[in-house]
Amino acid sequence: MLATLLIPLALSKMPPQASKPRRAFDTSALKEVPFMLFSSSALFGFIGLYIPFFYVQLYSIQRKAAQGSLITYLLPLLNAGSFLGRIVSAILSVLPHNETDLLKIPNHIADKAGALNTAIICTFAASVLNFGWIGMKDTAGVIVFCILYGFFSGAFLSLGPVVIAELSPSSDVFGSRLSMLFIPAAVGVLIGNPIAGAILKSGWIGLQVFGGSTLAVAMLLGSVARLVKTGLQQ
Repeated sequence: MLATLLIPLALSKMPPQASKPRRAFDTSALKEVPFMLFSSSALFGFIGLYIPFFYVQLYSIQRKAAQGSLITYLLPLLNAGSFLGRIVSAILSVLPHNETDLLKIPNHIADKAGALNTAIICTFAASVLNFGWIGMKDTAGVIVFCILYGFFSGAFLSLGPVVIAELSPSSDVFGSRLSMLFIPAAVGVLIGNPIAGAILKSGWIGLQVFGGSTLAVAMLLGSVARLVKTGLQQ
């Protein structure tokens, strides 16, 4: 990652209109309820988001839901779904009204589309799939779960920066707020899977409910952030 980042780090420069370096931390964001709610949503979302990525192969082995070489392909299936989810969610979150025919989306849905709305929907879907993981017993179920969960989790991952752009009053504070968002997200990634591993000692259902519940909390916090920001009529 450092090697690939050396190129943009070497070539990037401050925009001409920037009179001074931007702050690394925007304290005004701490007073904005929508930003704090979405940051809390990121914390809970990232606690549960990667649990299937770490544990679906072990689950399939122990429950004999998949066998042989297929088990080694479950993680690539998750990542393939994630790749598609990131692309489609990015398109939906910024889709102009006059391009609705591109994806055959009804006009009234496209009018309401936005990064935060899309993130809420995708987080809800990922939560439902996590709970649905409890009933996954055969090879077909494993494959469908991996593709769908990869899709919606990838969408969740890609939408954070776009949501922060929506919640920021100007582009001057976007970089600062994006770095601030990654703090709770990083904490979630750090603690989520170890907690899930501890829960697994008591059985798979506890792990699956934990993952689904944290994503459900993330969805609820994101929904409240949306209501606070735009109200019921937007």
